[in-house]
Amino acid sequence: MYLYSVTIQAFIKRLGKEIHRIFQTEIDPILNSKSHKSLFIYKGKTYQYQITLFEDNVRFAYFHPQFFDLAFNKKLILAAHDRFLQDVIRHELAHFLCTIIYPSHQLPHGEEFKNICQKLGWGKSIQRASSELNSPSEVLETERSEQLEAPENKIARQQFIQTLETDSQQNQKSIELVKKVQKLLALGQSQNVYESQLAIDRANKLIREHNLSLLTGKEQSEFRPDLVYMQRILFISKLDALTQAIASIMQHFYVSVVFCRLTNGTAIEVIGTKENVEIAIYTAYFLKHEFEHLWKMEKIKNPTLSGSRDKNSFFRGIAVGYNQQILQAHDRQKTPSFLSSDSKQVTIIDIENNRALRKQRAAELSLVHPRLSSFNSQARINSKAYEKGIGQGKKLDIKKGLQNGQTTLLLNHPP
Repeated sequence: MYLYSVTIQAFIKRLGKEIHRIFQTEIDPILNSKSHKSLFIYKGKTYQYQITLFEDNVRFAYFHPQFFDLAFNKKLILAAHDRFLQDVIRHELAHFLCTIIYPSHQLPHGEEFKNICQKLGWGKSIQRASSELNSPSEVLETERSEQLEAPENKIARQQFIQTLETDSQQNQKSIELVKKVQKLLALGQSQNVYESQLAIDRANKLIREHNLSLLTGKEQSEFRPDLVYMQRILFISKLDALTQAIASIMQHFYVSVVFCRLTNGTAIEVIGTKENVEIAIYTAYFLKHEFEHLWKMEKIKNPTLSGSRDKNSFFRGIAVGYNQQILQAHDRQKTPSFLSSDSKQVTIIDIENNRALRKQRAAELSLVHPRLSSFNSQARINSKAYEKGIGQGKKLDIKKGLQNGQTTLLLNHPP
């Protein structure tokens, strides 16, 4: 997952300035290219890259060719050696250029990669700059380098050290929360009515108290998240009805959902606290499989339904039906809950009626995307397929998607 905070944003700004300097002084003169802010123009084609931070105990950095991300380990904030950081940046820029100049290259550090480094005059130290993160002495400051460090970098680094001190504890809490929720949802399948209801009620309380506890000690009018996580999922070449329907449902899961337009397609960005993002991602991949399964079953029952228009109408109907299911569950309960103990359906807390949680989500979103644009999507609808989808959406049970969620699912996708 990618990380965002005030300190991280300051470090990303520092990285951006260094990357821009390297482009203008070392790359553009040699390749006859142009660079401006986060844009790189080569042979008449424009490429937009993004700078992100991630957490990992293996890599210093990596370049993601699908999303055009230049991603750096958060531990590099602790690096006092500017030369070391610059070499890591050059290494990833070499991968970036390799993807553009040699799009069909196979080996990450093959001949094409070496040719680019040689052409730019980058030696062996740069070619191995992103080796395994197994030498803390290379990253952590020394007494001599601390004396040479710029004051603003030192302040940012010291602030982030405070974040790192509690980071491992927070990660452990996130893992424990997800595991507890999955266990409780599994108990919710019990044939014993009392045991089932008790398990689901406990899941309700656990999730609600966790999210409300994030606001403890913070003024609602001045809420600022300490650390926000973002994960990109469901990459597609062109935005479709299935992805839009899934995104519509995911917005009920304590996260913000954004469509990210990339150089070669679109992806969903899931933004929030680590545990909420993980639960939402489990749900997204369950929904993708479930939507396709429901459409396959519906075609068997109604052979007249076929083609993209009917399929897209059905998917949009599922999202509408599920949203209606949530609203109806809220109407039945004076205090909205995450799970309905009587129907055993996921009926997400009505965040829109909870001012504090709305501000929390807005603050998380603004930290990742200070500026966002909106769009309207219009499509021709087959009313029969749409109504069938609404009926399936009203019966959709996401609980089993959560209880069957596996951590390996997350490992198959970019961090």
